[in-house]
Amino acid sequence: MDIEQIIPVKEAEDYLIKMADKAKEAESAKESSRGILALRKKYWGELLEEFNKVSHQFQNVNPGTDHWLSGGSGVSGVPFSFVVTKNYVSVELSISTSETDTNKMIFDALYSQKEEIEKDYGQSLNWQRLNDKKMSRISSRLENVDITNSDDWMKMKKFQCEAMKKLYSAIHDRLNKTSR
Repeated sequence: MDIEQIIPVKEAEDYLIKMADKAKEAESAKESSRGILALRKKYWGELLEEFNKVSHQFQNVNPGTDHWLSGGSGVSGVPFSFVVTKNYVSVELSISTSETDTNKMIFDALYSQKEEIEKDYGQSLNWQRLNDKKMSRISSRLENVDITNSDDWMKMKKFQCEAMKKLYSAIHDRLNKTSR
């Protein structure tokens, strides 16, 4: 019996090619990941520079590499956040304390004021109680924009700066009253 009877040359060759392709894909994914992280950090830096001209809310926040950037609301575990993806950008209030019941209570208290909050915000918001999860969220999105497309950045930053200022104004005082 020779080695070709155990592992035929053609299958061994195909296997080695597949393994090499897989290694290339993994390296390409790593490079892509590093690229998106650097892109996010650059975007966050530019967004913060613009937003800090109109608000002190994110004054002590530094650009990061995550797809979100959070700033305080005055209530522990309930930050205001900017979010950026390859499909949309958003601003949101992330209700994510360590206690599910507390999160749902805060959300429900704010939801009971939905009409007034949305009037102050100037349009409808996305209200996500997320019953099967610990957290809840109130957000506003701009769809069909992409962090990897620098041509979208101006529109994204404009939306996020204006929307965060309005979201904070519409929710901040109500949130702090609710959480006492």
